[in-house]
Amino acid sequence: MPVYPNPQPNQDEVTARNKDIMRKLNQAFTVGDTTAIDQYISPNVVFHSPHVVRMEGRAIDGLKEEMLLPFEAFAQQTFREVDLIAEGDMVFLDWELTATHRGQLHGREGTGQPFMLHGGDIARISGEGKVIEHWDHFTKPRLESLIQLGLLDQAMLNQLNEHGLV
Repeated sequence: MPVYPNPQPNQDEVTARNKDIMRKLNQAFTVGDTTAIDQYISPNVVFHSPHVVRMEGRAIDGLKEEMLLPFEAFAQQTFREVDLIAEGDMVFLDWELTATHRGQLHGREGTGQPFMLHGGDIARISGEGKVIEHWDHFTKPRLESLIQLGLLDQAMLNQLNEHGLV
């Protein structure tokens, strides 16, 4: 098991570069710029998060699809940086998404309701400036947001409750 974070020889420069990469990725998710994935994420990235679109040997394609999913359901989507912390080869980005639920999501029509979601991403970035490992932290807030929009029926809520997720 790797040790985190790994100190880097010119740490101040690496920290500034890694924060810049996370900011650029955050902005890319705001506008749906999938080219940033090719530029800043290794084709061999390891995802440690349960929700990432999984495709055998096609992690980058899956991530691009996931990046574009919110644009089908949410209008006026904005990601805002809340906190950005870097140490060694690791970066943590705490973010907030605001949008309006306009289009279909999980088979249900848009509600017109404003939507807010908080989350965080942790990335390990290689010396070449590519994300090589990724963890995210927004599964529970994502569920709370779906409840807020009224998109989960009672059977879904009961199942989530049984697993201690709501």
